[in-house]
Amino acid sequence: DLLGKTPMAQIQLIYACRNQEQAIFYRQLQRLEKEHPGLSVRFQFTRREGDGHDPYRRLNGEKILSRLSDPSSALFYICGPYGLVSKCTEAFHSAGISESRIHIETFSSPPARLISDELKPRSITFLPSTVLGNTVRVRQKQVETLLETARRNGVNIPQKCTVGNCQTCKIKIKSGMVLMDEPNSLSIDDAKNGYVLGCIAYPTESVVVKLPTT
Repeated sequence: DLLGKTPMAQIQLIYACRNQEQAIFYRQLQRLEKEHPGLSVRFQFTRREGDGHDPYRRLNGEKILSRLSDPSSALFYICGPYGLVSKCTEAFHSAGISESRIHIETFSSPPARLISDELKPRSITFLPSTVLGNTVRVRQKQVETLLETARRNGVNIPQKCTVGNCQTCKIKIKSGMVLMDEPNSLSIDDAKNGYVLGCIAYPTESVVVKLPTT
């Protein structure tokens, strides 16, 4: 809409996703960039062909701000999972960006951690999917999901949507209890068999996780 009504506008679109195959309208966005000199499109891929997840490729507010010569004069439009939107907004506020210049849309509601006093950093044990793998034991440094803890510690859990919709990050809890955001796509049978969705599961005590086969 801005491109059509304000042809002189300078617009930077930063699109974060796993890889090119998951980038919706990839070619269309490239075409728009060629047609409109004021539009800059940058894709932030967190995974490349043949390698694992790299947390340093993940998009955050600081990376967005670093691309701008004068962030205080820009308008920010953020759309994505609640965690990404929340962290970007926090970074913008820390940089002195006015609230009126920040516009957001999230894929999900705020997580349960905002209203539950059961949530605090816990000890997590990740069991390998095969006998050849390594067991990883960590202590969370902050309240976060099992998927976020795995990422921070180099533990690979497949993921796509990160909002509880696709079940790609489904993992099995061998011991311990977690709290999951609602609604989500986990089936009743999976829940009965000890499965949770790592992207929306917050431990309420020490937890042992069985990693999926990848």
